[in-house]
Amino acid sequence: MWTVRFDPVHYPGTNYVSVTRTGQAAWTIEANASMSTGAMAELIASTTSGRYVTYGEGFYQMPFSVSLTQP
Repeated sequence: MWTVRFDPVHYPGTNYVSVTRTGQAAWTIEANASMSTGAMAELIASTTSGRYVTYGEGFYQMPFSVSLTQP
């Protein structure tokens, strides 16, 4: 199983994403490479059976923007 982490408290070397409320039931979530944070994330691999173990697979610049609207 793969997970992308944007959480500098628990995953040092990563950055936070920005969450902006754009309407009563709408948000934009983004990690922008041009921001001072740099959109750095850590790719984490974890086991899917047996004992749960995680492995850091490296740090990557992962810019994105997602808009969410609740119907």
